[in-house]
Amino acid sequence: MSVRCSRLILSTAAMLAAGLTLAACGGGSGSSASTAASMPATTTSTSTNAGPGSSPSSHKPKSSKPRSRKQTQTRLPQPAPSEVRKAGKAAGFLVGGGDNSVPTYGSEASSSQRRQAESALATYLAARAREDWSAACRYLAGSARTRLEEFAKGAPGRTAGCGSMLKMFSSTGSGSSSLASPLTHELASLRVKGDDAFALWVGPGRQQYAMPMVDEGGGWRVTQLAPLPYPPGSAP
Repeated sequence: MSVRCSRLILSTAAMLAAGLTLAACGGGSGSSASTAASMPATTTSTSTNAGPGSSPSSHKPKSSKPRSRKQTQTRLPQPAPSEVRKAGKAAGFLVGGGDNSVPTYGSEASSSQRRQAESALATYLAARAREDWSAACRYLAGSARTRLEEFAKGAPGRTAGCGSMLKMFSSTGSGSSSLASPLTHELASLRVKGDDAFALWVGPGRQQYAMPMVDEGGGWRVTQLAPLPYPPGSAP
């Protein structure tokens, strides 16, 4: 496919809103768990002490056999060992039997690359949270800014420019709290292939997130207007 990965992911916002699966480039996240349910054994017995005037036969102990313990265990599909090895730091984002093309995308970035991408992402999300749209636009990838500016040209009655369009698309009607940055800890992983990458991290409530990014001239930029809850469709 000639379309770059970052462009593909940028176009999946509508798909996610419709509840569709994220189509990643290459070959999603999550965790696996097992549950066990058991039925406790129960025993019923009567006393063997006969009272006055009672015949011994009427007080014979009843047969009391404990029920066999029945244990039912359901195991969810586990990620393949090869996927776990390839994911490395992103192994916690693997989904057993699911699409793991994001946590296994490319290879793990160096620690310096991860710190640089984390800094750029944190700056973008902080500017977005305080609604400083001009500052946020500086950390958008060129392709994303171009699309916003092109959209602005066809929006009558609106001020053309990246900032005004970013504000419009980021408005949720739920107040500034809905724009709060979910990047409260360091990145768990940065999966890199060429200039494209996926930043993966765990936010509040242990919700996982992914953000597609691109290295433009030595500086990391985001290609998606908002972080994507991961796996796709999971509630933030």
